[in-house]
Amino acid sequence: MLGIVAAGSLGGTGEMENQLRAFRETVLRPNKLKMEKVMRLVLDQIAPGSWIRFREMDTTDLRADSTFFDKMLEHGVYQPEEVRAIVADFLA
Repeated sequence: MLGIVAAGSLGGTGEMENQLRAFRETVLRPNKLKMEKVMRLVLDQIAPGSWIRFREMDTTDLRADSTFFDKMLEHGVYQPEEVRAIVADFLA
């Protein structure tokens, strides 16, 4: 992957996040789906009914994630223990 930054737009514009999102959606996601399909066929030979699913690449920054979870906690959507579990699962 090669990142291209437009002149005069360095810092704070979200350009890198947008490039990562485009890369994820145009390259990674289609190939991820193909790989999952192939792996399911292989796994079905070994253990029928088994399947595999790969996680998506997270293109959000930590600040956006923390703002999201702060709002969800504030509105009672999540409890602190649930947020800890989500973050721990993501980091695992």
